[in-house]
Amino acid sequence: MEKQKRGSEDKFTFGSLFDKSVNEYKRNFKPILKLVLIFLGIILVLAFLFNSITLITDERIFNIMSNPLLIGQYNQGTIKLPIYYDIVSISLNIVYFFLALFVGVGLIAVSLKKDKFSYKEILENGKSNYWRYFGFTIVVTIFIMLLFLLLIIPGVIFAVYWVFAAYVFLEKKQKIIDSLKESKRIVKKRWWKTFGYMILFGLVTLAFVLILSIIKLPIGIPVLLKTISSSNISLGLLLGSLTLNLIYDFVIALVVTPMFILFLKNFYFEMKNSVKESPKKDLESARKKKKR
Repeated sequence: MEKQKRGSEDKFTFGSLFDKSVNEYKRNFKPILKLVLIFLGIILVLAFLFNSITLITDERIFNIMSNPLLIGQYNQGTIKLPIYYDIVSISLNIVYFFLALFVGVGLIAVSLKKDKFSYKEILENGKSNYWRYFGFTIVVTIFIMLLFLLLIIPGVIFAVYWVFAAYVFLEKKQKIIDSLKESKRIVKKRWWKTFGYMILFGLVTLAFVLILSIIKLPIGIPVLLKTISSSNISLGLLLGSLTLNLIYDFVIALVVTPMFILFLKNFYFEMKNSVKESPKKDLESARKKKKR
């Protein structure tokens, strides 16, 4: 039995999971692009326009953002921007959070059902699961934060144990606590493998982010040099920086998050298929056999 279990466990590797996820991402690129463009791209553009317009029209904001010394004071909280700027910025971030949650739950739910899906199917799955998933996210986030506040190590341990909880929650329609328990059961005895795969995916993501950051260099280097020399940054450089940040943030939303969702989904299926049924199900099966 142990050899059989070990054999099924060895059928997948990080490379095979990653390749499968990349191919799945390519097959569904058009609906993913449309989803991210409509739900997240518009908010990113609105934030870009708001920041650009305030830089041009509000002298106080421009004076702070163009002066490295004042930026440092702003980051330390010793000086503040106009109240309307904070209100609009916070509002845009809140809207982005709710829309990003919708994108996430739609992709997770539809990818659990099929490898090839449409934009309409993502929307349908997002609508039908949104508020349940919202509640799940709040509860699990609180649990993780409390664990990290107690001690960092327990937070890391249970974050790995619960890495598949969202997939269990949406696939099997279980309660939040039951989903956490089932995820832990799947990961149990293979915690280090799960942790290692998460680290590897993180390193791949980091490499992608570093490569993508190259697009910021034409503007980033002059801004850095002016910051080091405490020289004022021109309006052109500030607007250029906002433009490159817009492109950067959109590509991250388009590639990293969907790829992580697909990778975790494939990892979840492989892990789930290579472990025994839960003890409760084993007991139910044994009782059925006795009745026969």
